[in-house]
Amino acid sequence: MLNQKNIIAFALCLAAILTMGAGCSISFKSNDTSAVDGGFWVSLDKGVSWRQVNAVPTVGGVSSINSLDDSSLALDPEDYNAIYFGSAAQGLYYTYSVGSGWTKAAGLNETKINAVVVSPDDKCIIYATAGNKVYRSGDCNRTWTQIYFDNDPTTQINALAVDFYDAHRIYFGNSRGEIGRSIDRGDHWMTVYRSGSSVNQIILSPQDSRKVFVTTVSEGIYRSTDSGDNWTPLKDKMTEFKNSFNIVSLVATPGSDGLLFAATAYGLLKSADAGDTWTRIKLVTPEQQASINSLAVSPKDPREIYYVTNTTFYSSADGGASWRTKKLPSTRAGQRLLIKPDETNVIFMGMKKYQASSGAFGI
Repeated sequence: MLNQKNIIAFALCLAAILTMGAGCSISFKSNDTSAVDGGFWVSLDKGVSWRQVNAVPTVGGVSSINSLDDSSLALDPEDYNAIYFGSAAQGLYYTYSVGSGWTKAAGLNETKINAVVVSPDDKCIIYATAGNKVYRSGDCNRTWTQIYFDNDPTTQINALAVDFYDAHRIYFGNSRGEIGRSIDRGDHWMTVYRSGSSVNQIILSPQDSRKVFVTTVSEGIYRSTDSGDNWTPLKDKMTEFKNSFNIVSLVATPGSDGLLFAATAYGLLKSADAGDTWTRIKLVTPEQQASINSLAVSPKDPREIYYVTNTTFYSSADGGASWRTKKLPSTRAGQRLLIKPDETNVIFMGMKKYQASSGAFGI
C-alpha cells in the first residue's frame, strides 16, 4: 500500500508534467495491484513503471473509475492535458488535468462509449458514439445532443474522426462496414462507402487531411485521397502476411508522409508509402501468439514503438530491432495506448477485463 505522502508526491509530479511540461523525479513500484485495478493508468518513463490515476472528486467525497473497463480513449488535439475516457458500460469521463481528477460527462450515463473525438478548432465541441447513435456536445460536456441514429439497433458505430483542416467534416464507421460523412458538424450525413467488414478505426494523414485510412475487422485497410469521395482497398497489398486483414490498430506518423504502422492479427507491419507496400516488424514472440490489443508510435521518433497485449507491455527504441517487455501492473488487459505528443515519455493506458483461460475479453 502507498502511504499518503507518496500519493501526494506522485499527484504533484504528474500534474506538473501534464500541465507545464515540467520534469520531476519520482519512483514507485510497477506491480502494485489491487482487486479493483482497471480504469486509467499513466507512465512517466515510457512504460517502465505505471500508476493508476482514477480519482473522481464529487461533492460528497472522492469516487474513482478504478473498476471501469476502457472502451475508448482520446486526447484533445489542441490541448494535450484534456483527456477523454470512454468506459465499457458507465459513460464518458474527462479531465483537463489528470492530477486534479476526472469528471463524468452528464447525459451519457450507464452506456458504452465506442468512440470519442474532440473538434480540432474548438475544445468545447466533442463527439461521442454509443451503440447506434452519435452525440455532440457544444458546451464542453455540459449537455449532449443526438445527431445521428441508425435504424438498426444492433449496429454499433465504432469509429469517429474529425478533419483537422475543415472541422465541419466528420467521419464515422460502423459494424456494417459503412463509412459515413458529414460536412456540417453532424447535422446531416451520407454514406460514402460500404466496405463489407466492420470498421474499427478511422485515421487521417497528419500531413494531408484529404488522405483518410479506414481499418476493418476482416477486409484490411481502405484509403481515400479525396476526403472520402473515392476509396481504394489495400487488402491485396498485404496478402503475403497471413491474417493481416484483421486490423487491430493503425498509426500514421506526423514526421514522415506516408509512414504507417499496423497492428494486425498477423503481427506488426510497416509501410513507408501510405499502404502500397508493407514489411514485417519482427516481434519477440511468434506472430501467431502476439495478440496485440493496441499500438502506439512516438510522434517525435518513429523508432519508438509500443504495443500492449492481455498481460504484457512491449517497447522498442530501435524500430523493432529489439524489444523490452514489462508485465502489466494490473490483472486486466491493456486495451488502449496513447502517447502525450509534447512529452513523449508520458504514456496513457486504458484497461479492460479479459478471461485468462481463453484470452478473450470479458463483457
